[in-house]
Amino acid sequence: MTDGITPAAPLRFRPTRRLERSPHGERLLEAALEVAPAFPELAGEVRLDLLPSSSRYRGLTFALERPPRVAVRPHSRTPIALRATLAHEFVHLLQPPHGDIPGGERSCDLYAMARVGSRYPHPPAYLRLPRGLARAWAQWAPLAQTLARESLERREAGERRYIVDWERRLRDAAKDVATTPGN
Repeated sequence: MTDGITPAAPLRFRPTRRLERSPHGERLLEAALEVAPAFPELAGEVRLDLLPSSSRYRGLTFALERPPRVAVRPHSRTPIALRATLAHEFVHLLQPPHGDIPGGERSCDLYAMARVGSRYPHPPAYLRLPRGLARAWAQWAPLAQTLARESLERREAGERRYIVDWERRLRDAAKDVATTPGN
C-alpha cells in the first residue's frame, strides 16, 4: 500500500496546550510516532490534541485546519486501541480534498486495517463484522488485513464494491471456521 511513497518532509507532531498539560500527553505522542511510519506520504506538521473524555468519538480529524489536527479521547485506552484509532485518523488526512483515498468512515477503516491491522489488532468501528468476531479480533486480524489489502487491489482494478467485498469474504471465512468439524 505504501511501497515507493517517499514523504516530502518528515512528519512532525506538535501537541496542543491541552495535551501538554495532560497526563496522557506523552503516551499519545509516543503512539503517534509509532503509527506514523505506516503513512509515509504524510508530511509536515500535525497537531495532536485530546477530545473531552465524555466525547462519543474515539478520535476526530480536523484536516482543513492549518496545520491539521488529530484529537483522541484521553481515557485509559489500551495501547493497541489507541494506535488503531490514530491510524484511522491519519487515513482521514489522506482523504479528499488532500488525498485520493475515498471519503467515508468505512473506507477509512479498511485503509487503516490494510496498513496496520495485524500490528494493532483492534476491531474496526465502521465495518460490518460477523457476530462474535470482535471478541476474538486478535486471531482474525492477520486475515482481515490480508483481505483488506486484496480488496484495495480490487478497487485499484476498478471494483467499486470493495468494502462490501471485504465484509463478505470475512463473513465467509468465519462461516467456514464455524462449520469445520471440531469447532
